[in-house]
Amino acid sequence: MPKVIWHPDEEMLLECCDMQIHILKSKIHRVHVTQSELNYVGSITLDMDLVDAADLIPGEKVQIVNNNNGERFETYVIEGERGSGTVCLNGAAARKVQVGDVLIVISYGLMDKSAAQSYRPIVVFPDADNKLTDPSKQIITYDLKVTPAI
Repeated sequence: MPKVIWHPDEEMLLECCDMQIHILKSKIHRVHVTQSELNYVGSITLDMDLVDAADLIPGEKVQIVNNNNGERFETYVIEGERGSGTVCLNGAAARKVQVGDVLIVISYGLMDKSAAQSYRPIVVFPDADNKLTDPSKQIITYDLKVTPAI
């Protein structure tokens, strides 16, 4: 149902519908780069255990945050060997990381603002070898405590 809201810059009432917003869908928190391949078509190759745990799919767009140098960039997921701990940046993205750098891999979803109010994203906490040794403690969902619009 449309809402009527006051827009001070326009000095009038505007009708607004439910908006679609980008919201955190999932993230893989603090994985370590195991490899970088400059001469490869761009992407990030991830161990399929991590891909599945974070509810990602090959080809999905992700944002990469490098905790070591502050770089943020986007790429897409490529399937890596299951159980390998692989985190490999390919192509131009390889210039933005060093082996051993700590990354956060973030995916976003598009949903109605009303649905986003209660959505609980998945967060994956792999160990130092990028492995899921105790998934019950390493894969969680959490409440973003989204504040309702006034």
